[in-house]
Amino acid sequence: MRIDPSRPIEPLIGDNYGIVRMRCGNIHCCTPFTDAVRLVRPKTLRSASPALRRGLLLCIWETMNDDRSLYLDVMNGNLSAGD
Repeated sequence: MRIDPSRPIEPLIGDNYGIVRMRCGNIHCCTPFTDAVRLVRPKTLRSASPALRRGLLLCIWETMNDDRSLYLDVMNGNLSAGD
């Protein structure tokens, strides 16, 4: 995903960030990004500002990348249950 630094991004904070992380946690990490966005984003997102929408996409992208890297580490044997 390319992020244009010249466009404003409103980061998710507080409960919004936690809710998005929790919803992303219920999706398998190998799910394509577009499908994950469809499952996570609220239906009333069109009324939000473009900066907030970009912040939501960035939060989903970061969460899915974190989950994918953890999945790869576990499957490659780099992490054990005690870590």
